[in-house]
Amino acid sequence: MVRYYQLSDVALLLKLRTLTDAGIPAATLHGVLTRDTSVRADIVQDALDNVDKEITRLHHQRGRLFAMQGGTSGIPTDIQALITDLRRWVTDHDEHGTLAELLDQDLQGLQLMADAGVATPETWELLRRTLVDERRSATLDGLAAWSTLASYTESSASPDSPDYPAVAHLRDVMIRSIDDGVLGGLPDTLLDGDVPLATTDIPTTGAQRTVLTDLVKRMEPARRSR
Repeated sequence: MVRYYQLSDVALLLKLRTLTDAGIPAATLHGVLTRDTSVRADIVQDALDNVDKEITRLHHQRGRLFAMQGGTSGIPTDIQALITDLRRWVTDHDEHGTLAELLDQDLQGLQLMADAGVATPETWELLRRTLVDERRSATLDGLAAWSTLASYTESSASPDSPDYPAVAHLRDVMIRSIDDGVLGGLPDTLLDGDVPLATTDIPTTGAQRTVLTDLVKRMEPARRSR
């Protein structure tokens, strides 16, 4: 049996192909997409949202590939030199000899951001300023506070604990370190993307776990408002 198609049939097939290529299930279009009607605005919007997500994913992938191509693991050479200098400065000002190792853990996050393709030119420009200015002192205070938190039990972070005032003070120092330290403002320079790191991946001891959870909760509203 021979079937004859009109130009309107071809146009309908093109619409169907365009929408399914944009991630709209064909079953969703059954009975909705016809030759005589325009495509519903909500369906087109869903297709556009899908395309935008794919563009973002490909942008991140492109960034990671450029980082590999550059051979510098994504972190510019001058930033690596500034990080080395900061580590030397922390070592010189560390009375306990343990803070440089904690700093290394913090800075490993930069490597992860570079590898994940979420760091931007603005990220590196920010660090070129903050890694060499007075923000170093706030970072040092935060590292010392984090180290001291390990000497308190997890229950010390409870408001009814006699040690709570001391733990709360250390938490406040940590907050100032996040806001005013060398990494302050860094999240605002990052692309939205998936970084394979959770708070459970960060090693903690004693009261550090509770304080870390509090700090993450505090930062979440700021991230949602971006």
